[in-house]
Amino acid sequence: MRRTTLCLTLALLATSCLASAPVYADAAWEACLATPKRGCVFDEALYVAQTLKDEVIRAMALADVAAAQSKAGLAKEAAANIAPAMQALQSVDDKRRDWLLARIVRAQTSAGEFQEGLATAQSVKDTQQRVVALGGIAAAQQGAGLTQEAAATFEQAIGAAQSLAEDPLVFALLYVAEAQMNAKLKMPAAVTLDLAVQAAQTRKQHGMLLFVAQAQAKAGEFAEATEVARSDEDTFSSLGLLAVVVAEAQGGKLAEATELAQLIPYPPAHISALAAVAVAQVKAGFAMEGAGLLVEARRLAQSLPSGAGSARALADVAGALAAAGYGKESTTLFGQAIQAAQSLADVFQRDEELKNIAALLAKSSKAAEAIGLAQSIKDQFPRSVALDAIADVQEQAGKWSEALRTTQAMDDALRRVDRLAEIAPKLPN
Repeated sequence: MRRTTLCLTLALLATSCLASAPVYADAAWEACLATPKRGCVFDEALYVAQTLKDEVIRAMALADVAAAQSKAGLAKEAAANIAPAMQALQSVDDKRRDWLLARIVRAQTSAGEFQEGLATAQSVKDTQQRVVALGGIAAAQQGAGLTQEAAATFEQAIGAAQSLAEDPLVFALLYVAEAQMNAKLKMPAAVTLDLAVQAAQTRKQHGMLLFVAQAQAKAGEFAEATEVARSDEDTFSSLGLLAVVVAEAQGGKLAEATELAQLIPYPPAHISALAAVAVAQVKAGFAMEGAGLLVEARRLAQSLPSGAGSARALADVAGALAAAGYGKESTTLFGQAIQAAQSLADVFQRDEELKNIAALLAKSSKAAEAIGLAQSIKDQFPRSVALDAIADVQEQAGKWSEALRTTQAMDDALRRVDRLAEIAPKLPN
């Protein structure tokens, strides 16, 4: 009876999703959903932006659309949408002014207006947001072949970051490092990551070391990330090592990933690491080894006491089972993960775990179930974030119509505009 109930959970979520999806009567948009084109998606993004009542939020949305239009080569249209965003600066308070300025910088940068972007960035009073703006400009300059200018802008960003204290300093340095990695500047990124390590260690910010280790793992600095993770405390250390295992497994370093996975002490992280290695083994042609690890990971996940760790481990193993082709077993475990998440008393933890499961369901080609689960999240913000994560998975898979339909369920109009603007330049004319 219990197994049957678990297997029905996902089917019920899919049904509730279809029943509660909003109805869009506009014929042009329905035609666009059937055959997505760049122009009609931009039209929808602009329509949604114009429905925003708050002048500043509306200006932010228009700036985001302008940035995407510039990427698509629509310079005239981008200029028309950046104009009201600039005008809104005249009547906005300081805090929201920085938010808007940061988006204007991104629009100017997308248009190749680097000098204008730099000038606008200097007007951003919040140092952390200014660092983000400068990092974006520098990466774009590097992409345009302006290597000297990019180096100078990255130097400005690092200088601004170093004027910060405690957590903001580490986060700012990590953002600059990420921008450098995006710009294919591996050595400068490694130097910036070292600065972040020093900042976190000097201030004995053990939790911050986790974020540094994750960034190093993403950059392929496995030995450095392992060392930083091991210097962290308790659960943070295990989560840092998990990031290394995942990156190594995805990078084909199966022996190293397998060995490190076995050394992770925190059970949920250990289980998630085994699942990541198993998927990599199956994809590399080692089906028997991968299947064996999945059996072990599933056994361990199902033996965990209830809690957020249990929900995360069950979901990760469920996603791994789906990726390895074990659909029936995956469905059962997803049901268990959902039940574990829904039993959490802490609302924030519950929403976080449901959001994670929804994204994994989408990656496992269970879009309807994913959307249904996301819509079951009561709070608007995490619900929209979960739906956006699903749309992102669909977008990355080239499932344009599905991604666009998913955006319809978002309560956060600005987030929907941003997703539409993200999708539009990738579509045919």
